[in-house]
Amino acid sequence: VIGSAASAVQIIPEVAKAASHLTVFQRSPNWVIPRRDIPVTQQEGALMMSNPELAAKLGAMNREIIYEQADEFFWQVFQWTPEGRAAYEAIATNHMNEQVPDAALRARLTPDYPIGCRRILISDDYFPALVRDNVDLVTAHIKAIEPDGIRTTDDQVHTLDVIVFATGFETTGWRWSVDVVGRKDQHLNKVWEDAPEAYLGITVADFPNLFVLYGPNTNLGHNAITFMLERQVEYIVRALDGLKQEGASAMVPTHAAQKAFNDKIQSDLAQTVWSDPACNSWYKNEQGKITQNWSSHTRDYAKAVEQVKLEDYELI
Repeated sequence: VIGSAASAVQIIPEVAKAASHLTVFQRSPNWVIPRRDIPVTQQEGALMMSNPELAAKLGAMNREIIYEQADEFFWQVFQWTPEGRAAYEAIATNHMNEQVPDAALRARLTPDYPIGCRRILISDDYFPALVRDNVDLVTAHIKAIEPDGIRTTDDQVHTLDVIVFATGFETTGWRWSVDVVGRKDQHLNKVWEDAPEAYLGITVADFPNLFVLYGPNTNLGHNAITFMLERQVEYIVRALDGLKQEGASAMVPTHAAQKAFNDKIQSDLAQTVWSDPACNSWYKNEQGKITQNWSSHTRDYAKAVEQVKLEDYELI
């Protein structure tokens, strides 16, 4: 398996069970915290089924607690508060210490960048997979793929039958398969080529009636993206209702509104762990600008998109 991040930590434990031998190629280690997703016993299931209404209510309350905890306390890791960083680094370090008895292996699995810089991984079975007798961790970089396997930069050839790529996705290019054309024959792929920007992450200057879900700077590192998507859908519905009430056929954000929104985001992001010079992640583009992530609590985004400010739009 090539990779050791979000895709890899899901694949590796299962492949380790099935393969006679597994080699994991790690370019850089990641911070991992416990998932604590324990199985529900038959007795617990029977107890919940004895009162499904109460079980559903308790489940909803639990999800609300998880959301609030993530939005307030987990966010402090990324907001770079001393309390947040210290607490979650301790959680991740203790998790590794409990599951990896070999100090030398722990050293190879310990990141050299601040927690929160890259996506924090949540897994209970990744480290146990790496300490299995049939699993080897390779930290030398890959030099070439050859007929018999993979050659690393230490000139060792690792003989393999199957290669699994868990190397992530293209996230910084914003290259859409659909060619979206706006005013003055502007192509969105070209406009967003270097540093994509949008108003509220939803609408784009010079592109009338273009509404985007999961647009620039609406990704999260600390909570559920579905929350953001739901707020965006609600905003779009309100925007279209407002457009209809005004008797207009199209709306497009002004350049001034879009610039003010993005200037504020970048100012806030400068106070987060992602702006650390030691932080190199897919949250940034090639120029070092953070184009992926929202800069605050999810409730702050909900407030930002609660009302459609028609004064920030040109109605056509």
